[in-house]
Amino acid sequence: MNEFPLVSIVIPMYNAEQYIVETLNSIKHQTYKNYEIIIVDNASTDSSVLVVEKMKSHFDKFKIIHSSLNSGGPARPRNIGIEHAEGEFIAFLDSDDLWTSEKLSIQLSYMIANKIDFSSTDRITFTDTLVRPLSEGRFYRFKKYFFKKYFSINMLIFSNCIFTSSVIVKRDYLLSGFDEDAALNTVEDFFLWISIIDSGARYSFLSDKLLGYRSINTSLSAKNSIHKNKAKNSYAVLRYILNNNAFHLYPFFKMRQVLRFIGF
Repeated sequence: MNEFPLVSIVIPMYNAEQYIVETLNSIKHQTYKNYEIIIVDNASTDSSVLVVEKMKSHFDKFKIIHSSLNSGGPARPRNIGIEHAEGEFIAFLDSDDLWTSEKLSIQLSYMIANKIDFSSTDRITFTDTLVRPLSEGRFYRFKKYFFKKYFSINMLIFSNCIFTSSVIVKRDYLLSGFDEDAALNTVEDFFLWISIIDSGARYSFLSDKLLGYRSINTSLSAKNSIHKNKAKNSYAVLRYILNNNAFHLYPFFKMRQVLRFIGF
């Protein structure tokens, strides 16, 4: 494996004029430099594209791809980005999130040293005012501890702690891409993670907080109640099991449903 492989950073963008400069600056300040940026604009109606065009000259490898119609979610733009990616690894970053300057360096070094195919990291969640990080609940920290220490695909079925903007994965595992079915909108990433890991990819969760996740009330995920998001996650798991005859995962799906019923 190349010690400094090319990383393709795929960014789906829709009406992100308020945040995209900060996001791109967090890439610009990476200590790891062998990357390309692929922005896929999902038919923005604001000045996002103009803002990005002005930033383009700050980077050596920068692609902007325009979609004439809005897809209704990030799956299609991410797939377009994957199709145009030239890197051995692909990293995903939403147009309002931020990376620490050491993000690519720490994560890639770990993956290469340990022959990891797919990894994600911990995050700090902050409001769109950038005033202070939001605190995470004790149960959430408890889940992350077990996710880190005892991870298996069964643990992923129980609770998804893979944050899309923290993911780096070998391009070979993304041949099928994100499922673009509207029924999976907001959980298409969870559906893909299950598929990748169940296919045999070596996965690792890094406890380093290398991602800044911006909590915005207008985001797709925020528009869904916590109850609805849990239901969609359950749907994604069951759909994967049925579509792929992955009945070895069914006992853990049943356990997930029991835990949901009692309030977890």
